[in-house]
Amino acid sequence: MDKFRLYLHPHGVTLVLPEADKIKGINRIAEKGNISLGDLIYVGDAMSDYKCLRMVSFPACPSNADERVKSLVRSKGGYVSDKRVLEGSLDILINYAPIVDSILKRAGKRGLYAVVYDFDGCLFDKYEVFTDPGQKKYIDQFNCFVRDCEGPFSRLPFLTINTGASVDTLLEYTRKRNFPILEAYGFAADGIPEKYHKCWPPMMFEDGLVSYSPISGEWVLMVDEPVMITKIKALTERFERLLSAEIEKKEIRIPPKDASLSVDYLPFSKDREKLLKEFHERMIGMFSEQEKSFGYVLEVLR
Repeated sequence: MDKFRLYLHPHGVTLVLPEADKIKGINRIAEKGNISLGDLIYVGDAMSDYKCLRMVSFPACPSNADERVKSLVRSKGGYVSDKRVLEGSLDILINYAPIVDSILKRAGKRGLYAVVYDFDGCLFDKYEVFTDPGQKKYIDQFNCFVRDCEGPFSRLPFLTINTGASVDTLLEYTRKRNFPILEAYGFAADGIPEKYHKCWPPMMFEDGLVSYSPISGEWVLMVDEPVMITKIKALTERFERLLSAEIEKKEIRIPPKDASLSVDYLPFSKDREKLLKEFHERMIGMFSEQEKSFGYVLEVLR
């Protein structure tokens, strides 16, 4: 019987294939550059980033990271920013990346190849981006770091993403809000220096299952599991029906994905933490109810 994993996270829940793993994403990025994980900085904020942060030599996180993530980063001698989300990620670029590049070069290595970011919680918070006018200056500043990149093994290295989100989720912001996220951050052919077009690392989506090129705009599904993907799509349709009233009220959102299923909890209030825990328990119950009819075993990861 197929085994699916259900991640509980600050945005809601995500059901993934057993082979979905952000480690696959970061390994793919390393393979592209023919480098080791010791040549990267990995920036994450959630428990889904924990394994990547544990495997790299230079972990970092913004101040909004899960306390368990902060504890891991500190234990490895990494960098915990005192600033949150994108401002924190910029702080890591400005104050930590040059130090790492110097450490690597003093050790006889080539230098810092890239900084790899989780997206939600590290580069992007939809509530802040669309409600805080001050966020634009941070996005513009990040865009400049992409544009002014000095190439791999430098103080201004390649920048890329390793996220559980889908490409379609990001592109949906273009369609619904007229906000082209990837282009805004500089991740497009006209934002990346032309001399690095052939060697810019891929962007990894859906926990390492989808590879996306910001140069060509092409994406590749990195998994060959047609039966399980069919189950995921059927489950997506089932949950869209079961939650249709809440989706209509914009209390819940099911973003478009190719190889996973996310149910996002949208209400944002002072009671969100309590309500989110209740939502998590409800989702565990709903996904458990579908186990028999869809033929899978559920593993819950908190």
